Amino acid sequence: MSDKKLIEPVILHLHHYYGNFGIGSIIFGGLISASAFFNEGTEGFHGSLPVFGFFAFLGLLLLMGRWIMKVIVHENKITKVSLLGTSKEMQLAEIIKVKFNKTTLELKLSDGKKSISCHQHLVGFSYIIEKLNDFEINTEHLNINV
Repeated sequence: MSDKKLIEPVILHLHHYYGNFGIGSIIFGGLISASAFFNEGTEGFHGSLPVFGFFAFLGLLLLMGRWIMKVIVHENKITKVSLLGTSKEMQLAEIIKVKFNKTTLELKLSDGKKSISCHQHLVGFSYIIEKLNDFEINTEHLNINV
């Protein structure tokens, strides 16, 4: 057994409010459809189905973003699990380009072959910045308010 201490990976995900808004959106769409049914009958209900579909789709996207999408920061690599469950992995030592988009609030890490985007709303986003600084990757020019 080695004396080296194993460091657990840090899992960053969107705040639970994203999931709450997703559930609220689905409920809101259901209330609209129920109201249309009780006020207009089946014709009103059928007319409200596209509205319910929109709010249900929006709610599912928010729920998936909260529960599926995540960034896992290991000792020497970073892994991004997308909305559809696919993952990308990048070694921290191989990162050559770091950009921050102030419009989308995404930090984009690139090693020349692939890129990983990390949203500023991830719980623990500042840990990514600290980890990049540990690997002597300059992040001062990004002007990120963490």
